Amino acid sequence: MTKRLVKVIGVSLVWLVLFGLWACPMIYLANTWVKRHDYRRQPAVY
Repeated sequence: MTKRLVKVIGVSLVWLVLFGLWACPMIYLANTWVKRHDYRRQPAVY
């Protein structure tokens, strides 16, 4: 493995972690919001 390849993998891993840290709360908030505003239909079975 060349140093450049290691650097590219490291940078992409950092971006993946940052995106995961940002996306997880967003997905969680979206899920709770949908459940809270879904009272008209039958309760969904997950």
